[in-house]
Amino acid sequence: MTTTSASYASTTIGSTSTSSSSIVDVNHPFYLHPFDSPGMQLTSVILSESHYNQWCRSMEIALSSKLKLGFVDGTCVKPVSTSPLFLHWIRCNNMVTSWLLNSISVEIRNSVVYMKSAMDIWIDLATRFAQSNVPKLFQLRSEISHLTQENLLIAGYFAKFRAVNDELECMVTKPRCTCAFCKCTVNANLDAYEQDVKLSQFLMGLSEQFTGIRGQILMMTPLPSLSQCYSLLLQEENQRSVALSSSVVP
Repeated sequence: MTTTSASYASTTIGSTSTSSSSIVDVNHPFYLHPFDSPGMQLTSVILSESHYNQWCRSMEIALSSKLKLGFVDGTCVKPVSTSPLFLHWIRCNNMVTSWLLNSISVEIRNSVVYMKSAMDIWIDLATRFAQSNVPKLFQLRSEISHLTQENLLIAGYFAKFRAVNDELECMVTKPRCTCAFCKCTVNANLDAYEQDVKLSQFLMGLSEQFTGIRGQILMMTPLPSLSQCYSLLLQEENQRSVALSSSVVP
């Protein structure tokens, strides 16, 4: 549930307030946990000249878990200087600013360190590094079409394939049936078609050693999901490893 600082303007513990300060509740976006510190790094993804989308998604999840996403998307509005929540907003804004600075490379950090608010930094980074949808979609679709297993194990190939597909899904808005009281199966059919396309793309990138089991999977009715396909291939890979190790004579 999205909330703004205005809706919390009179929120205090026990519904009490003082003339000089306000004690915010633990569910208030202005609340800071005792373990929160400016030196924290909320995500392991460090923003550089690339992978902005992955960094942005990681930071959104981390900030949302701390109820601080409003400080970068503009929903936590800065109170007037006479408000008892003014100092709370300043503290939280500075804390979020520190978290952002800790998650970007030194070169980029030097260009945003003097900005006054976390939202200013967020908007500036989005303007500079967020690619428009069309070129990025072209890049991701091209990457998927040329993605092959090569020398990777099944686990490594699946992780690489899944990462590209998940990023693509975040950028594409799926067509959905929104008719009121609709009982059609359009949405289910679209989901099934999308899963079949993913499965086909994944199987096409497998190395030649999995040609046999790939044919078996394609003959299944109904087709397995991508996760089920991964499980079958992983079992096949493990069986081959066991057979190879047992055939070696000391």
